[in-house]
Amino acid sequence: MNALAGCTYMKYVKVHNDYKRIHKNDPSAANLKRIIDSDTTVVFGILDDRENLYESVSLGVVAYSDEFSANERTDAMLTVSSNTHFGLNLPAGEFNIVVFADLDKDGYFRNTEVVGKREIVLGEGNESALIVGDYDIRLLDAIEGANYSAIAVPDLSLKKSLYYPAGSIRSLGDPIFDQSMVSLGLFDPASFIEKCPNMFYALEEDSAHKIPVVFVHGIDGSVRAFEPLVEALDETRFKPWFFYYPSGADLNQMGKLFYDILLSGKGVPLSKMPMVIVAHSMGGLVVREALNHYKSGDSENRVEAFVSIASPFGGIRAAATGEKHGLLVLPVWRDLNPEKQFVRGLFRNEYPESLKHHLFYAYENDAFMKFGKNSDGVVSMASQLDKRAQEGAINQFGFESGHVSILEDRDMIEATLEVLGDVKNFYPPEHLEFLDMGGFDVEIDQAYGHRTEHLIRNVGKYVMAIIRGEITPVNPDQEHLRKVINEGANAKNSLEEELLDFWKKNPELR
Repeated sequence: MNALAGCTYMKYVKVHNDYKRIHKNDPSAANLKRIIDSDTTVVFGILDDRENLYESVSLGVVAYSDEFSANERTDAMLTVSSNTHFGLNLPAGEFNIVVFADLDKDGYFRNTEVVGKREIVLGEGNESALIVGDYDIRLLDAIEGANYSAIAVPDLSLKKSLYYPAGSIRSLGDPIFDQSMVSLGLFDPASFIEKCPNMFYALEEDSAHKIPVVFVHGIDGSVRAFEPLVEALDETRFKPWFFYYPSGADLNQMGKLFYDILLSGKGVPLSKMPMVIVAHSMGGLVVREALNHYKSGDSENRVEAFVSIASPFGGIRAAATGEKHGLLVLPVWRDLNPEKQFVRGLFRNEYPESLKHHLFYAYENDAFMKFGKNSDGVVSMASQLDKRAQEGAINQFGFESGHVSILEDRDMIEATLEVLGDVKNFYPPEHLEFLDMGGFDVEIDQAYGHRTEHLIRNVGKYVMAIIRGEITPVNPDQEHLRKVINEGANAKNSLEEELLDFWKKNPELR
């Protein structure tokens, strides 16, 4: 451990000792979840706004506990959009989960603006798992709330999305990806989750015709490490997504979260578009654990390629030393121990039939003193080439690079691009030609919804090609829209109504 890392470690030893001292003197549910040797549960679900009542309204989800004081705010996700996922990290106990909507748009969530409620009991034989998934909350008209203190709505004016949870669109230069946040995720996972609750991030608004490439970092790693790979992507065909998680947390929990958010089809649905996953180091273990939850159901997202880079599939033996002798024992150290259940059970289920695993390993030891090329300076070759991982991979490629420098290795980047080149887009080539043409730079009626405007401005020429019959619809929604405009069928939603109106008002674009 270098001097800087050692200082960071000792800093968080003191932080966690302070958490224990404060909780002993003034106990609270919010503080209890921060004590690193206390189990917590991530409650995950969708804000079900099937009537689209709150499409343009700021939403917040808050968990309240009465265990130590009345209506104690234990956790909150204040950057939520309707029909997207939310997540809360909670200790054992009873909680009221409350959804607020800033109905009067005054910048505060208030008692009179409660639009959803549920109760949950965690621990003590009830919901005691590391993840409680599918905990959806139906949004209704404003209902009576308890005596909750007003909460300021975060300013996310530059980061709103039509398709992702609020706050998901970021640049790689965003402060949430700074090393200070990375270290927080390693040594204080609960505080990291409070500051980065989405765990899912993208660089731009969604484009349904692009293949998602999901990047998953390793221990004490940031998504910025993937910048050379991201810059090499063909941006007309691929969209980079990032799973940004607290790397000191329980890996079973992080794997299940990855499944719930990105693989299950509920958090970020992809329909028939394939997904590619690129994971570095311990990120490969998170992904492999997530794939153990895969059911190969029709509603799940289809993973076609998984590229693991220098991943310790056989665990890291030094983790046992940290677990045994560390002043602060991180959950991840227990999981990386080759003798513990996580590593032993990592390959308990086979890969989905659609998936091809490409195993990339590094073998240059950048240490000052070398004892043969038997590691990449961090992870041993034996762990990277664990027999179980080799058996599940369709191929293996070695790169003479260090554990971190492999992410900048030009040969590795080229090999990854070759993998991507073999992934077939759901949309036929003739559809992609029209999608590449973009949309229309015209005045949009203010009565139109944001999704209609986005569609017209970004893929309007593609929509017109479908309506004109120049290309064959690829799904029932496209076929129905064609019938609405050309054959007078009844519109089934506001999007079809608005596109019909746009068609009538803009004959020059037909």
